Amino acid sequence: KILYSKAYALVYPSIDEGFGIPPIEAMASNTPVIVSDIPVFHEVLTNGALYVNPDDEKSWQSAIKNIEQLPDAISRFNNYVARYDFDNMKQMVGNWLAESK
Repeated sequence: KILYSKAYALVYPSIDEGFGIPPIEAMASNTPVIVSDIPVFHEVLTNGALYVNPDDEKSWQSAIKNIEQLPDAISRFNNYVARYDFDNMKQMVGNWLAESK
């Protein structure tokens, strides 16, 4: 958690991902997240991250360089984190277990 909180941003250029725990961990530390524009991240992170074409190096450079200049980026990241706090995750897991019976 300390490393995430000291980071400028989490840059996660994955092209094949199952869930993506590191972006959630970074968001929980109020660290902006830049990820590949792939379906799983849209499903998990919705509008909590910046999405970049995984094959476009210049787009990655631009996103990293300009992340602080995006007017609502930091507040958007911070607002999204609440979705994955401990109590909410506990409730979600409880609901999934109840539904599976």
